[in-house]
Amino acid sequence: MSRRIITPQHRLAWVTILVVLGVITCGVTCDRAVAAPQAEQRALDFTPGDAGQLFAIPDQLWSSINRFVFLIGFDFYAPDATHVEFATRVRQLSNYAELHTACLVWGNETFATLQTLATELAKGDITELLSGLQATIQNMRSNPNGSQSTFEQQADALNRRLTELSALSTRVNQQFMTLHNLGTAAIAEYRKRNFPESRWVSVSPQLADVQSALGGMVGRWNALTSDVNYLRQLLVTTPGTATTSRLYDLNITVGLTAWEKVARDAAAFVTSMPAQRKFLTGENYYEECPLREGVWYELRNQFLADKGYVLTAQNTNLQMLPRTASGAGGQQWQFKRFGRGWWRVLNRQSDASASLDVLNDASINYPPRMVSSVPGQFTGQWWRCLPTEYPEWFRFINAFLGEFRSLDTYSNTYEAFMATTENRSGQYWRFVEATQ
Repeated sequence: MSRRIITPQHRLAWVTILVVLGVITCGVTCDRAVAAPQAEQRALDFTPGDAGQLFAIPDQLWSSINRFVFLIGFDFYAPDATHVEFATRVRQLSNYAELHTACLVWGNETFATLQTLATELAKGDITELLSGLQATIQNMRSNPNGSQSTFEQQADALNRRLTELSALSTRVNQQFMTLHNLGTAAIAEYRKRNFPESRWVSVSPQLADVQSALGGMVGRWNALTSDVNYLRQLLVTTPGTATTSRLYDLNITVGLTAWEKVARDAAAFVTSMPAQRKFLTGENYYEECPLREGVWYELRNQFLADKGYVLTAQNTNLQMLPRTASGAGGQQWQFKRFGRGWWRVLNRQSDASASLDVLNDASINYPPRMVSSVPGQFTGQWWRCLPTEYPEWFRFINAFLGEFRSLDTYSNTYEAFMATTENRSGQYWRFVEATQ
């Protein structure tokens, strides 16, 4: 059926599901909690500490998490509507319903809260508030009674700000922990069930970095708030000479430069948010393939690339045939978006009256056919274009058969069929804009 095998091994772009599921296996021990200061301490540290790590995490890690969330929470449809293999397997897990809900929360709420937190940190007002507090404390050493009111104003403003940021980061941390714990349980059960492994799966423990950073941020807000409250107790309840003496003994560290870096990292995260959003909606699939709506294309595959053959619709059948001089009719294809990374595929011969679908017949390898268009109802008409390790070459899967079947052509008849997804030249496609 197929031809020469292509190496190196191909990695399906969206199979990063298991990358993230494997990643989630790091437990809560990855968290670096920051202990709150003791009430009698004489050294206060107002540097950001771990609070800045969250928004310094590489964009690639956020992309992996968001791909996972999309595929679990937003790319699944009613049971039996889609047959994407991973979806079929995950639905069998005992905590699927909870995991699905956690992914919906992340996509609909948590990531937006992260953006709000980043936006607030990007303002850089913590640096100003800490500078003001530091100046007030220095003035109180020489004039404790005269600076009391100013200190109260500075402490109140800083405390309110820290409380706001703490509430935001705590909410994110709690929701992330839910996703983390459910994912850990899911991957454990997934492996216990001995589902067939895919050679395109890559496992990496990066999600632990996010959990560590989130825990560090929550702990840091708690520590900073405790320090402010300690100062308030020290300077409000014991005014006068005793307070001045204790201030001289107090070692206060304020990392203003470090806080400025936190603001820059947070601003960079806000800037990258639109790109990250695309992974939560499936829009990234459209960007990863060079298809444009309203344009007619010829489809060529690697197996017959040197023969000048193109995919051709003959009535309802599809076959690779030599490109005609006119290049018209059944040899030209157009793609229309369904949304969530899925395409409807049209042929110029039938225009919008028919869409590319597959026959539900495993005995003949689900041959593609042009059938009456019923957009959004038949998942055999939902096609997804996936990049490969070969630049400018892509593969096609559809929602009815899932990721382990790809559009291919027989090596003898050149007829199209849905083959088991492998590294074979007939499964690598290129789009060439039609000249007529």
